[in-house]
Amino acid sequence: YSQRFASFASHVRQGTVTEKNLNVFFEELDGFPHFEEATHLTHKIASVARTLNDVQITQLEQYLKQQNAEEAAEIRKQKMSASESEDIKSVFEFVNIKLNKQQIKFVKQETNKFHDLRWQELEVGIHKDRQLIALLRKKNNPQFIFQFNRLWNSEDELPTKALRQKEQQNKKLMTQVMTHLIKGFSAKQRSQLSSQLLSLSKTFSEMAKG
Repeated sequence: YSQRFASFASHVRQGTVTEKNLNVFFEELDGFPHFEEATHLTHKIASVARTLNDVQITQLEQYLKQQNAEEAAEIRKQKMSASESEDIKSVFEFVNIKLNKQQIKFVKQETNKFHDLRWQELEVGIHKDRQLIALLRKKNNPQFIFQFNRLWNSEDELPTKALRQKEQQNKKLMTQVMTHLIKGFSAKQRSQLSSQLLSLSKTFSEMAKG
């Protein structure tokens, strides 16, 4: 991760950000911290999960239901475009960059083009939560560790090809929006983003050494 952040920081600094290298950056970070590549970690998580008693499992089930209810309420409350706009602004605020009025206007305009898949994504999450709780209630199953690892590492895939195609269109549009914004950054914004990416790169490098 250190090298990936440093490499993208270089693109930002040199003004060479493209949809292609931004998409590569996003894809490499997708799913961080890549538990599927660290099976020893999933085995540890599965071992801990197996120690949960019935009361704890019920508490977890209630917590997940509450989280899903809150997400459903948020979907009803906020339009897709507003939600995506806030997400994009939050990403840049995380690296200490405040978008100006023109940039925010562009974001709002482009996010209107997104497909609203939030209800479908929520249903996928609810289904996976139910699978998890059902699995935890059968922790004495000899196949528990294997089944837990498989569920934990499984992708939250939308159920139909048409929905998955819309999801890919959303990802492509997001990359286009982010690329347009970064390429249009002022010298100060570009310098801030590059510095923050290098700082994250350094952090990951120190973590790797530790």
